[in-house]
Amino acid sequence: MVSDFQSQESYQFFLQEARELLQALEEGLLNLRRDSSISKIHDLMRIAHSLKGGAVCVGLNSIGNLAHSLENVFQALYEKNTEIDVELEDLLLKAYDC
Repeated sequence: MVSDFQSQESYQFFLQEARELLQALEEGLLNLRRDSSISKIHDLMRIAHSLKGGAVCVGLNSIGNLAHSLENVFQALYEKNTEIDVELEDLLLKAYDC
């Protein structure tokens, strides 16, 4: 059984980690059209995955669901024929703003 202290400690850890992850996600999204290499897309997918896992662990399922959706988008970007244009970049930034 998890104590209230442990729950609060986990939540505070998530908040700190989420700030860092969101900063990295924003930076990656802003640079994605310039560098859409598989490596950069993988980094973004990993960030979304970490955010999803942390959110779900502290009961923030709506954040977990949104991060999971971003993960799916990044996975789709692995396809070589997907062009990251202004419209897609705008949609990704709008999802980030949620």
